[in-house]
Amino acid sequence: MFWILAAVAWGVLFFLRRYRKLSAVGPLLAVATFAVVAADLPIRFAFAVSEHALSAYVRSLPMHPESVTVGDVEAGLGVEWVGLFPVGRAVRHVGSTDLGVVGSGGWLEFCGLTYSTGTIRATSADHLSGRWYVTCEAF
Repeated sequence: MFWILAAVAWGVLFFLRRYRKLSAVGPLLAVATFAVVAADLPIRFAFAVSEHALSAYVRSLPMHPESVTVGDVEAGLGVEWVGLFPVGRAVRHVGSTDLGVVGSGGWLEFCGLTYSTGTIRATSADHLSGRWYVTCEAF
């Protein structure tokens, strides 16, 4: 959503003649865009809006001593939207639940959200709120 708003603002500045005269607005908008993204505000906003839905989804997953894969987009089991996040894979371990967010990560990296009550099984983890973390697994 943030990127759509930023694109609209840039489009207005570029295509409307009366706004082209405001030469300082473009660089200020670029700096503001960089600052918002550097502060992780888009992910934090999306998480704040979706936290209740994500928590309810995690509670609804079946518990198994090892792990249970509820969905896997690579296996063709589909994508389920939970709040503002497209979850393509949900794995519930004892002590944590990993939600794979479709479109996140890189070529050799799988990223998503983790709800942890114990240890986190990830290469990197950044705390979001409470027991929620953004995690990435490098291959």
